Amino acid sequence: MSEDAQALEEVVVTALGVERDAKSLSYSAPKVSSEDLSTAQNNNAISALSGKVAGLKVNSPSGNLGGSQRILIRGANSVTGENQPLFVIDGIPMDNSGFNTTDAQRGGGGVDYGSTINDIDPNSIASVTVLKGAAAALYGSRASNGVVLITTKTGKSSKKLGISVNTSVTFSDVAILPDLQRQYGGGAIISDADGGRNGFEVANINGTDYLIPQYAVDESWGPKYDPSIQYLAWNAYDQESFPNDYLKTRSWVAPDNDVESFFNTGITTNNNLTISSGGDKGSSLMSVGNEKSTGTVMEPKLTSIF
Repeated sequence: MSEDAQALEEVVVTALGVERDAKSLSYSAPKVSSEDLSTAQNNNAISALSGKVAGLKVNSPSGNLGGSQRILIRGANSVTGENQPLFVIDGIPMDNSGFNTTDAQRGGGGVDYGSTINDIDPNSIASVTVLKGAAAALYGSRASNGVVLITTKTGKSSKKLGISVNTSVTFSDVAILPDLQRQYGGGAIISDADGGRNGFEVANINGTDYLIPQYAVDESWGPKYDPSIQYLAWNAYDQESFPNDYLKTRSWVAPDNDVESFFNTGITTNNNLTISSGGDKGSSLMSVGNEKSTGTVMEPKLTSIF
């Protein structure tokens, strides 16, 4: 007998952990390797899939480290039901339902507890296979929105201890800000018939009339900016806290700092150490990661907005 060494074809993990030759499949089963997931390191496995599988859409939170992820395969299938796919990790189905409050789910505040799938370190994933449509039928009704199969790394047989270090630095900045008008100030306009002057409320303090913006309303269409108009700002009433500004007027003009002044460039560092070993009797793999954010785009600067 003579030795015949052949290279194995690409293998795809399909339903129930069965490995199939990629060329033998009659359906699409896109596979994302660990190298693709860590090319631009993400802080969770879902964000790492963004842009790597056709028909897969990932909505990631903006400026919310560890926030909930929403993933759709081939769009929404239900108007009222859950549209996220079934996650199967090493053959075990996993529920990725959100546990956020109702207000947080509709974007109205509350607490974002993150997605369960965020607990998986992308550095510990060997491959991800996405099953769509009929390809996910073996997992039953739970897979009506598709299946995301995740295979984690395992230790390999080797005479030496395997050590892998992965380090990345991510910079985040605000991409789009709303267009805001800078012609009118805050509050509401007080008409002359209601005792106002130039759209301001008039208050007599120590025998002197002062113009005061009407901020006690839920709107932001006050008087038009005019540098010739002098008014009392919010810090002109407390002599103890603001002695230099007490009863001193200022020009009614747009502030020098607007929304963009509140945002810093977010810097996130991610370090991961993986140690693996194996032999005839078994194998082991341990992965330890550390993620630190030194400033996110949602962290306001200490700046004046007068």
